[in-house]
Amino acid sequence: MMLKALFVLVVAGLMAYAWYRNDLRRIIRDYARLEAFHGTLQQRVVRFPLDDTETDCLPGADRDGLYMTSSPRAAEKKPSMVAAG
Repeated sequence: MMLKALFVLVVAGLMAYAWYRNDLRRIIRDYARLEAFHGTLQQRVVRFPLDDTETDCLPGADRDGLYMTSSPRAAEKKPSMVAAG
């Protein structure tokens, strides 16, 4: 019984670690911009290697740094991710 409990804790810990290491979640958490972006945006497809996914987005840059937001097409697919951009 103790071995099963330990196994469950290890699996839960690994799942929590994988969730914590998620690229997209980390980008949103660490680099979200709260002010409006006034530069030029270009339609691009960006790939997130650890998730092995890609997303259609609108990146741009200004003197403050890089800015990325979801394109209207990507927002239709995943409306919950638009709040981060």
